[in-house]
Amino acid sequence: MDELHLIGMKSLDGIAYLSSAKSLKTLYINEINTKLKAKDFEILLDLPSLKNLYIDFLDYGKKRIKEVKEMFINAGKSHVLKEELIVLVPQNHPTLIKKTE
Repeated sequence: MDELHLIGMKSLDGIAYLSSAKSLKTLYINEINTKLKAKDFEILLDLPSLKNLYIDFLDYGKKRIKEVKEMFINAGKSHVLKEELIVLVPQNHPTLIKKTE
């Protein structure tokens, strides 16, 4: 698995399983369970193949995003953090359905 998208997973209760994703290169995390603390993301520091981490839209609160970013910077892995806006919307998502009058 090269790429993983954790999008809108409000019931996600842990990410420890990611430690087995040894070939993971890109991870997108967007609006996941707020019960996951920044410390839970430390596991990502041990993924040698991780090259791209998109967390700018981890949630609406900025504290957890800041803490995860600081964790990567302090570990010398700031190059992994990406700040591009990535919006992934399924084809039939209600935001794409336009009403006609």
